[in-house]
Formats: sequence, C-alpha cells, structure tokens
Amino acid sequence: MASSKSAIRIPATMEQVRQAVLFVATAAQRMGMGDDGIHQLQIAVEELVTNIVEHGYPPQDTAFAFIDVEVRRDDTQVIVTIADDAPPYNPLDNPEPDPETPLEKR
Repeated sequence: MASSKSAIRIPATMEQVRQAVLFVATAAQRMGMGDDGIHQLQIAVEELVTNIVEHGYPPQDTAFAFIDVEVRRDDTQVIVTIADDAPPYNPLDNPEPDPETPLEKR
C-alpha cells in the first residue's frame, strides 16, 4: 500500500480533544485500520491531548496554544504523531512521592 498522510492543527483546549480523537479515528479507518486498532488509538489520543491541554500550557497562555495531530500510513503500520509547543516537562524534576501520604494528597 502506498503511504498516505492526514494532518490537523487544533487549539489546545478541552473542547477540541474530541475533534482530535474523531480526526484520528476517521483517518485511520480510511487508511484501512481495523476497529480494535482504531479504538486503541482513540484512547491513546484522548489521553495524550488531554494531558497536553491540562498540563502543557498555563491557563492564561492558551489563546495561542495549538496541538498538531498527524496520521500517516506506510506499508506496514499507521503512525500517529502529536506535537505541541508547551514547555518540556521532566518528571524527574519533582520529588519522589511519599508512599505513606494518602493518594488524594499526593
């Protein structure tokens, strides 16, 4: 199968998460991916885009915040790329959680 590609740029808002999920599902279906694979992609895209929106940008900076979503197919696979310009996050910069602290307070 020849390679193909679809891409979209969406504002980094919670209202646009569903648009990203639907875009990926539609593109993957057109590229011949089965329902099980599409469902797994939808879950992953929803989690990733939601994480970017909730944690990537300070709330006051979302007016010019965008997320790029690309779906492409080569001969053997469908590949989804999600990119943003939010500041990088390094979880190693945070202190280790205290396992004795209740989950609600961690």
